[in-house]
Amino acid sequence: MALKVRTQKSSVLLWIGLNYQFDSALGEFKPVINVQVPLFEKYAFQDRSDSSSFKAISTKFSLKNYSDPFISVFYISILKNFEKHVSEKNIKYPDSYAIGFDFSLVLNPKASINFNFEQRYQTALKEDGAKVNPTKTLPTMGLGATYSINSKNSFTVSSNIGTSSSSPDSIVSVALWHKF
Repeated sequence: MALKVRTQKSSVLLWIGLNYQFDSALGEFKPVINVQVPLFEKYAFQDRSDSSSFKAISTKFSLKNYSDPFISVFYISILKNFEKHVSEKNIKYPDSYAIGFDFSLVLNPKASINFNFEQRYQTALKEDGAKVNPTKTLPTMGLGATYSINSKNSFTVSSNIGTSSSSPDSIVSVALWHKF
């Protein structure tokens, strides 16, 4: 389970999710499924703002390889946003589809450095059913660190930068993971 807080311009997101790693392997890789939903989402559109819960779902399928001291992960993910009501407008924030690669260097039993490369396709933003902006591809790369607090909890801080003019300039994420 993860608790993740993100800010995007004038929005704040608090997500909760589940992560399941299968016991069986596909060759050298272990399959992992991750599902997340926003517990709280504050967003802005034009000069109005609102908040909601459970108006999106994120799923991610990964193939993880453990080769001491490295962990490599190939993944595909989908973020589905549901329509939100802001002031008098019905807003449909973009859905996104991504493919990526994560690479972690385990420094010791408690700490690792993480590198990330992702290519994301984003659909158009819609206002009252009409497209407001075009679809985009959003390539990013990032760097982060994970610290294992104990056998059940870990803390991750990461930063991504856009590698094209259509990508966000930067994304900063903080995650607290708890294993059940």
